[in-house]
Amino acid sequence: MKKKNEIGASLVEYTLLVALISVISMSGVTAFGEQVNDKLEKNASLVLLAGADTGISGCGPLQSPEECELEEEQD
Repeated sequence: MKKKNEIGASLVEYTLLVALISVISMSGVTAFGEQVNDKLEKNASLVLLAGADTGISGCGPLQSPEECELEEEQD
């Protein structure tokens, strides 16, 4: 059976570990967040451009072909 001071020491150790992991995670997001965002924006624009080349740019993934045709006719 553990003594009270051993249980308290374990709690402090786990709290320090959680704090350390939080600090490392936040610094990683701060350091690499903008780079990741830039790459995601670049990929999104490439996907949009690829869709524009095929002529299907007005259609969304949840739209039926009939809805797409109606939108194209309205434009």
